[in-house]
Formats: sequence, C-alpha cells, structure tokens
Amino acid sequence: MEKLNRLVRKQYLRQKAICLFVPLFISLGLGAQNKSSVKGYIIDRDSNTPVPFATVRLLKESDTAKQLITGTMSNGDGTFIITPVVNGNYKLQISSIGYKMAKKDIVVNGSESIDAGTIGLHDSTMILAEATVTADRVKGKSESEGRKGYGNQRTRVF
Repeated sequence: MEKLNRLVRKQYLRQKAICLFVPLFISLGLGAQNKSSVKGYIIDRDSNTPVPFATVRLLKESDTAKQLITGTMSNGDGTFIITPVVNGNYKLQISSIGYKMAKKDIVVNGSESIDAGTIGLHDSTMILAEATVTADRVKGKSESEGRKGYGNQRTRVF
C-alpha cells in the first residue's frame, strides 16, 4: 500500500510540474518574437509645419483584405510612435481633417526602431457651390422662485 502511495505521489508531482512549466515555456516562446516600433514626423507639405493630432494607422495587407493592426495619433509637434510592432510588411496610413490621406510601405524585420521619416500631407480643398445657414430662436421662460420672506427671481432658459 505504501509503495502505491509513493507511486501516486510521484505521478501527481510530475503532472504538477508539467502543468507549471509548459505554460511558462510557451509564454517565453511567444515573447521571443521580435518586436519593434515605428516612429515618424508628419508635416504640412506646403508650409513645412507640423500636423498635430493626425490619425496614424498600421495596416497588414493581404491579397483579399486590409487588417488594422494598431494605430495612434501624432502629438502636438507632429511626431508619432507605434509600439510594439511584430516583424512583417505593413502599410502606414496617415490622415487628418483638411488633408489628403498619405500611405507609406513599412518593413519591420528586427527589434530596432523603424524610422518612417518625414511624411508630408497635401491640402484637401473642397469648393462649395452654395451654403445655407439656418438658425432657430432660443425660446426662454422667466419664472419667479420665491422663498418665504425673500423676493429672489431667477430666469430659466429651456
């Protein structure tokens, strides 16, 4: 009986060790993928001034579809950084209100930071033939709020 208990205990410890170490090795293998970052600078092509708060998207393109991987927004001085980025071929897509969309191919194949460089955006002008401005008058109502002994009046706008 004691020999059976020792055998069961060894089997239990072996299974416990496998359950603890296998997920650890799997997670180490997943973490070993090379991850990098993509950075760049966005400017107005005509004035060479930074374009703040532009939308930057990193897309993975296949033959059938585009898949959004991640994205960010340029900061106040036009710079952006996307991290972490796994190795692969990507398309960087930059857009901002009042500008035409810009695209740039990016290849990530190491753990270093990829510099997308300076990306210039062209103005996108829209010509309107006619514009109509309409407005509604705000309707208000005045009502007295009287507390006992006080003659306060308050105007409320609805």
